[in-house]
Amino acid sequence: MSTQTGNDVQFIRICDIKDVSAEKGKSFRIGKLFLAVFHSDGKFFATSDICTHEHELLSEGWLEGTHMEYLPRVDKYPPLPPSGEACGFHAPDDPVGWLVGPTVECPRHGATFDLRTGEAKTLPASEPIEVFAIEIKGSDVMVGIPVQYLDTAGSH
Repeated sequence: MSTQTGNDVQFIRICDIKDVSAEKGKSFRIGKLFLAVFHSDGKFFATSDICTHEHELLSEGWLEGTHMEYLPRVDKYPPLPPSGEACGFHAPDDPVGWLVGPTVECPRHGATFDLRTGEAKTLPASEPIEVFAIEIKGSDVMVGIPVQYLDTAGSH
């Protein structure tokens, strides 16, 4: 089951890459750990499967891939009309924005988490989720599991 060890982490084969559909997540129980493996933007991510807000399974949530979000430049463009018909403006020659994602949205209350860092991006969650090192070896998804989560009764 485990193939590598180091720094109190064991890399364990979790599944085959075909087992996690594109833009989806899948739940695994490894020892004491509820683990989620996500496949977003052609990459794989491994996190705790439990939302830090109310303990919902994140693997049942929705993924959003990497994208840019923009805000209007209020110092450069005229104010929005009072009717509210326009929601903002972004000119292609004036890139004002930031890279967002990939993220997972909790299916219970909509909290979102960055799959790369675990950072809670939106309320109601304020605490991050744990993220784990992941490697693809051939078609095997290998995840670095801290040994404190491993026990002999665990399975996946």
